[in-house]
Amino acid sequence: MRRKVLYLLTLFIFLISLTSCDIQIGDIFGSNSSDELTPSIDSTEEPTNSQDVEPTIEPSSTTPSIAETPTPTPTPTIEVTPTPTPTPYIEEDGEELLKNNSFDSLNSWTIYNDGNVSQKVVSNGNGVLKLEINNKNSAQNWSVQCLQNGIILENGKEYELSFEITSSYTRSIQFLIQQDTSYSPIPFNKTYSLNANEPLIVKEKFIVDQTSTYLYGFMLGNVNGTLNDNHIITIKNPSLLGDKLEIESQEGLDGTYDAATTSKNGKTLVWNDEFNSTTLDETKWTHQIGNGSGGWGNNELQYYTSSTSNSYVSNGSLKIVARKESMNSYNYTSARIITKDKYEFKYGYIEARMALPSMNGIWPAFWMLGADIDENPWPFSGEIDIMEAINYNNEIYSTIHWNQGSSYSHAYTGTSAINVGNRCEYHTYALDWTSTKLTFYVDGTEIYSVDISTNSSMSCFNNEFYILFNVAVGGNWPGFNIGDSFPQAMSVDYIRVYQ
Repeated sequence: MRRKVLYLLTLFIFLISLTSCDIQIGDIFGSNSSDELTPSIDSTEEPTNSQDVEPTIEPSSTTPSIAETPTPTPTPTIEVTPTPTPTPYIEEDGEELLKNNSFDSLNSWTIYNDGNVSQKVVSNGNGVLKLEINNKNSAQNWSVQCLQNGIILENGKEYELSFEITSSYTRSIQFLIQQDTSYSPIPFNKTYSLNANEPLIVKEKFIVDQTSTYLYGFMLGNVNGTLNDNHIITIKNPSLLGDKLEIESQEGLDGTYDAATTSKNGKTLVWNDEFNSTTLDETKWTHQIGNGSGGWGNNELQYYTSSTSNSYVSNGSLKIVARKESMNSYNYTSARIITKDKYEFKYGYIEARMALPSMNGIWPAFWMLGADIDENPWPFSGEIDIMEAINYNNEIYSTIHWNQGSSYSHAYTGTSAINVGNRCEYHTYALDWTSTKLTFYVDGTEIYSVDISTNSSMSCFNNEFYILFNVAVGGNWPGFNIGDSFPQAMSVDYIRVYQ
């Protein structure tokens, strides 16, 4: 009994002594209640990166002992950056062409009446002009005018007019842009209905087809037979902006890829355009104008212009821009440029680096036509489509056309749809052309080859060809369901020919 009491007393003293140490009872008796004893290994699957590679995390084959517990290795993070939708360009306002549009002074403005009516300036300044008008005896829309003369506008360029106008009386007004002295042409002419004391904000675009001096004019007389008593017309912030400046909105489309290499595929650079100037080189390129015959044979819907709103060079690349706007009874404008009579060649390696538009009904192309097309009409002269794309799919096509036999018999062969990833980003499209074969490439990878040596009808491909770039809208191939995301631009960083 005495030994048992002594044993219990000794055990009690031992346990009391443990309370003064940093040792837990569980450390001695092996309790597994602590969360720190077994480190967790996070094997959660990471999102894929842009190359669809999944990171792999291998858990340790053994659980480390307590004394050797390592700091867990952080799970690697692979950031997936989504591919942005490229915007080929943005627009910045052009130069203001009106003088004194603040109305702080009426210099450069003419306020006119024909003597049958009266008008007077109530106030002017801070961008606002107020006129008191009595149209009771007015017979003509031009009986009262507020206008500015002597504005030089250039052929083929696009301009934007804007203003805000209010009448204290319900009536109509006419606004026009017209030639200064002969009063023709009139590139813009529109009548607006005004409700009493309700401001009307106007913003319109127009294209000039003759370089001349023009007037910017409000016709405030008897428009549409609205005879009215004394009332106030308020004109606010009139503006006439010059041709818009279109600039890159994305670094990837700035056209600064590389300098022209002097050789490629064993051939030497013989002709190129890097588009590094500020204007299109007219010693190399010619604009084709209009809608051709039957919509260029394809029932296309656009009217091709030489306007800098449809084709221009900036930031190291050529832009061809399709727009939704009316011209010569067509609802769309665009551009088509060719090297015909300026550069024609036979055989070689031709390559262009391009970013393409994408929308239902859009049809960008990089192609060639036989230089003898005037003597041997299509398809006898031959056609080589290095790259065509339609609508919004990320697919391109390479095709050749020729005439099979002596009488008209159109023949063609080419690729099926070739997926290029995001076609709105830059890719290179190329053709290696020899006397026996045509081989097509995308980003340096061969996509199609055709032997032209075994068919005598393909002899047209042993003649000289010229180069074309264009963006069509609608037609037999893309169809006539046209999207509404205009403008649509094709960017060309460079074009190079090696022989």
